[in-house]
Amino acid sequence: MTPTLAPGLAATAFGAYLTVTFGGDLYFARRSKHWPTVEGRVRGCDVSPMTAERAARASAIIEYEYQVGGVRYTSRRIDYGGRGFGQDAGNVLARYSEGEAVEVRYDPSEPKRAILMPGTTPGNFGRLLFGLTILAVGFLLLAS
Repeated sequence: MTPTLAPGLAATAFGAYLTVTFGGDLYFARRSKHWPTVEGRVRGCDVSPMTAERAARASAIIEYEYQVGGVRYTSRRIDYGGRGFGQDAGNVLARYSEGEAVEVRYDPSEPKRAILMPGTTPGNFGRLLFGLTILAVGFLLLAS
């Protein structure tokens, strides 16, 4: 491999990874609106460790448990749309409290896949566009 191919290959591989990952998030975000619901219970609420310099990268952590078909599950996934991250972390934490009953949506084909907040957000489309942009840059670097 020549040194001039390395940046193009790296960008293409990274862009492909992001596109597949964020595309999957968009897929599940869209499907989650139609998933069945069960009652769950919040086990704990926290925010990822942060400093003032890293406040934009904070993440809300909501741990909850629920039961489907007699099997008990625990999850920390809030959604597939990026809510609870960055400046929105505090807003999401304010919605939940430890011990509170919550509505949990779960994937009927994979009940361990569950969320608290269904549907898509503009973040889904922005992240997918970012992945596609990195992929396109990689292709352009390889073509030049």
